[in-house]
Amino acid sequence: MVETLDRENLKFLANLIIHAQLAEPDKTVDANTQRFRVMAKIVAGAAHGFDPISSQSFIQIIHGRCVLSAAGMAVKFGQHPDLDLRIEQLDDTACKLVILRRVVTDGKPDEWIVRGSVTFTIEDAEAAGLTRSSPNIWKQYRQDLLYANAFRRAVRRFAPEIAAAEWPTFNFAAAATPSVKESGIASPAPSAAVTEALDSSSA
Repeated sequence: MVETLDRENLKFLANLIIHAQLAEPDKTVDANTQRFRVMAKIVAGAAHGFDPISSQSFIQIIHGRCVLSAAGMAVKFGQHPDLDLRIEQLDDTACKLVILRRVVTDGKPDEWIVRGSVTFTIEDAEAAGLTRSSPNIWKQYRQDLLYANAFRRAVRRFAPEIAAAEWPTFNFAAAATPSVKESGIASPAPSAAVTEALDSSSA
């Protein structure tokens, strides 16, 4: 993890990731916005303990917000000493997960209790329009996608601490407004996603 982020190493890391094609290109935005999104993911990923390259897949930008992907949630969930899960159903129709939490009592063995359970069905996916938007992917990876959606739902409901972040030392003012000469790109104003991520970090 990058413990201290400043304008220079943030710019260097973003250029490295882009030119090495380590970030999935987004054809819906221009090159400037793409670059700032890579930067935003680096910053948000560092807050969750991820390295800059892993952050590109572990962090997603959705509706102007940096959020953990299912893979990012899984990494943090697996590192949590007091959380576990049990798969009760996983087939082509549904995925049911049970979230377990460790309870520690002085002088007694640790006990794992059921915090809650969630189910995500193929009907849920169809109702949300997920299968219509990417039918081939759902046909090929149905169980994986059912599991991913069930896992996200379970974490949101019963393990929200997974989303907690600890921001690294960072010179936000310098990184948010690089000049055209320094950045080598035109119109360097940060995207809404970057602005929101930076603003929320200083709250």
